[in-house]
Amino acid sequence: MPAASDQSADMQRGAAGLLAWVDGIRARLKRWQRPLGIAIAVLFIGGIVWSVGALDLSADRINWGALAILALVMVPASQTYGAAGMVLLARAGGHGIAWSQAVRSNNYAQLAEVLPLPGGAIVRTGALVSAGSSRTRGALLVTGGAVLWVAVAACAAGLTLELRGNPAGLALIAPSVPAIAALVFLFARSASWGTALLLLAHRLLGLVLTAVRLWLSFSAVGSTLRPFEMMPFALATIAGSASSIAPAGLGVSEAMAALIAGSMATAPAIAFLGVALNRLVGLGMVAVMVGVDHLRDPGSRG
Repeated sequence: MPAASDQSADMQRGAAGLLAWVDGIRARLKRWQRPLGIAIAVLFIGGIVWSVGALDLSADRINWGALAILALVMVPASQTYGAAGMVLLARAGGHGIAWSQAVRSNNYAQLAEVLPLPGGAIVRTGALVSAGSSRTRGALLVTGGAVLWVAVAACAAGLTLELRGNPAGLALIAPSVPAIAALVFLFARSASWGTALLLLAHRLLGLVLTAVRLWLSFSAVGSTLRPFEMMPFALATIAGSASSIAPAGLGVSEAMAALIAGSMATAPAIAFLGVALNRLVGLGMVAVMVGVDHLRDPGSRG
């Protein structure tokens, strides 16, 4: 019993330290919240208005079936994928996490991405701290997982561009392959080769899910690109979100997608709007999931 009590006290101290860290970040970012929020809103809303006008898009020209599949099938699949990632990160840290807690933490983390700070990373780190990791170890696991996510996306985008004869492909592949190898090795040292390879396989599956989601949202606004051709746009989505320049990469991912649209022989307006639709549908569905979870358990501190 004393050992269990000590462990509980350590977990509480770790959670308290995490909250203090979050408060520090909020204090530093507070003075930038308003101008950053205004700039992001102008970029995002202005980009959507420009895209709709450039495509002369009307309600009867939108593929609503594709959006329905995105909302009702792919977003829940993505959230299940994210919860599995929480379980794997906890395992990499030498701890276990209940599936229900992994699902809840992932849902709240996705919604927290819209905060003007790395909200998703903070929520995920907090979940790992609650599972028994130290704050530092939890933060390293979450950061390592995020960097692996970007590296895998960069490698896939590079392969896609290389197949199209674009020299930028090799520039993406060259740094991403050693980065992936180094991260897998570090996860193997932290846990085991089995866990490290499962994390890599998990990221590859996530990339497929992201590509299918983008293909559906792009198709909804008239794109004829195929699912595997979504990889550069998947990189824009993932890298923009991971950059923390703006909440959830809002506007940043869309702008990056528009810039690389020419290399994939598609219109910048389709790229901007396709990434924006994927984001908005995803956040809307996750908000519903979090709302339902809160109604089921109003006492939750999620």
